Amino acid sequence: MTKNQAIDYLHYLLLGAASIFIILAPYEHKYLGKITFAAGLIILFAIKILQYRGGFFHKIFIVRDLIRPFAVFGLACILSIIFSSDPYHSQAIFFDRYLVYVVFFAIGSMIVCQSRKSLYVFSGILLLSLLIYSLGGVRDYFYYCQVNPALKERLWSVFGKRIPFYSFPLYLVFFIPFVFSLFVFAKNKILKGAGLIGSILLFLCLAWNTSRAAWLAIFITLSGMVFIKFKRSRIFVLVFFLIMISLSFYLGDNKERMKTVLDPNSWSNRIPLYQSALRIFRDYPVLGIGLGTFEKFIRYPKYDLASNYPVSRELNLHAHNTYLEVAAEMGIVGLFSFLSIFAVFFWRAFKKIVSPEKDVSWNEQAVFIGLTASVLSALIFAFSTTFIIVGVNNSAYFWLLFGAAAGMLPNSRTLSEKSIP
Repeated sequence: MTKNQAIDYLHYLLLGAASIFIILAPYEHKYLGKITFAAGLIILFAIKILQYRGGFFHKIFIVRDLIRPFAVFGLACILSIIFSSDPYHSQAIFFDRYLVYVVFFAIGSMIVCQSRKSLYVFSGILLLSLLIYSLGGVRDYFYYCQVNPALKERLWSVFGKRIPFYSFPLYLVFFIPFVFSLFVFAKNKILKGAGLIGSILLFLCLAWNTSRAAWLAIFITLSGMVFIKFKRSRIFVLVFFLIMISLSFYLGDNKERMKTVLDPNSWSNRIPLYQSALRIFRDYPVLGIGLGTFEKFIRYPKYDLASNYPVSRELNLHAHNTYLEVAAEMGIVGLFSFLSIFAVFFWRAFKKIVSPEKDVSWNEQAVFIGLTASVLSALIFAFSTTFIIVGVNNSAYFWLLFGAAAGMLPNSRTLSEKSIP
């Protein structure tokens, strides 16, 4: 076996590991994220050792535009650990979470940079995963309503598998922008048809789940996609989108829940957490209290929740707002370095969407726009949750998609095969 053949086999293994993760992660397999992380890390290093020609760090981190923002954020993490209120706990959080996220980002970028075939396989697996998810959700809504009408209020399961309340809408946030982009932008009839079917099924799941935060994130993202990209076909797409809005409001209890978006009483379980995070940030504005220590500080009398807090405190160890939690744990230094990663990415992504490369097919552009939209939608959704920097499976899913989107930026891609029409 030659070195190049060995590298190709390793890339196939990496794609296989990522594919299994993409399909199974929504269903809360306990050790899936850790197993994929370990396998991915070993494969990544094996590939880079075989490819080594010097400049190892630049070669293992394919997305050149984001090297500096990631490096600055890494430095902010180190400072947060050194000056943490509990350095031992913070360094454990760094290795248990943040290192895992970087590896998943590298896996996503490595896969799409390998070849156009890998890019299309990755996209196909993601499409398969979202179709399974949507079909299972629609099936459960009708099936379980016949058994127990009380379950008709909100959808939480897929093919009988109960999805945690914090995860079900999250995967809708991941999936809907991607599949909608395939329907709108792809030229391939199969991709466009799958995009249409997936969009309808997932919008039904969104309407039956009635997550306000997910709906707002998806609405803002898809509206931006349409108005930035479309000229002649904009009216057709907007008509389709208005139909989806109508369905979402008149199916399930979404109409009543959307009326409460601006009602402070409907956010009573989150506002005290936001206030505690802001108090911590005010007291520790520069470097914060240390990675992963918000869950400890929220128990201190100065930052504790009121005795009449409406939800069990054991369920709310985090700020339910990614940006407030980063600010509390890492201060202004960590928050700005964290946001700089996405600022650089979206600037580069916007330029690519407005002025795509000549050798990129519309199908590839549809995949890129879909992945970028999924990242944007997730970042908007992150105003109501802390999934990006907490946990393994759900957060790793985000970083994998983000890595794939970043890997398609012009300065990252090394694709040599012809575009697939």
